[in-house]
Amino acid sequence: MNFAALIVTLAFSAQVFAATNLMSYTTVVGFAPPDYRGVYKTEVKSDGLIQYTDNKGVVTKIGALSEVAVKNLVKLISDLKPGPLQGADGPQCQDAPTTTIQVTKDAQEVVISHNAGCRTKQMTTASELVQLMNSAHSLSRLSKP
Repeated sequence: MNFAALIVTLAFSAQVFAATNLMSYTTVVGFAPPDYRGVYKTEVKSDGLIQYTDNKGVVTKIGALSEVAVKNLVKLISDLKPGPLQGADGPQCQDAPTTTIQVTKDAQEVVISHNAGCRTKQMTTASELVQLMNSAHSLSRLSKP
């Protein structure tokens, strides 16, 4: 095998074994001063890494789950019975950030909670997953200077 083929094989192997996303909490900020606008994301990866990406693309490791915790999280996600997002309708506000919590189930992104216009809709079968992701997202606030 020549050197170029070896490099391609190694690069492909690294992509295959890269950690995948188990859960994410995404916040989109539009109505704010320019420095604060953009997409912020907290992610839980399949290797247990919890990371935060700010609106400038800076990634910060904020924690890690144990192997047992990752296995339990994977089981919660695999046991999830997807359903419609439910929540009360009411007056909307136009200047609040939009947040979305999603999990990766069977290689598909599944939204389990969405807040837009100050209205939160959540999948009733996913309340434990939403609480877990909210906790992980709270860690990202502690990592800011």
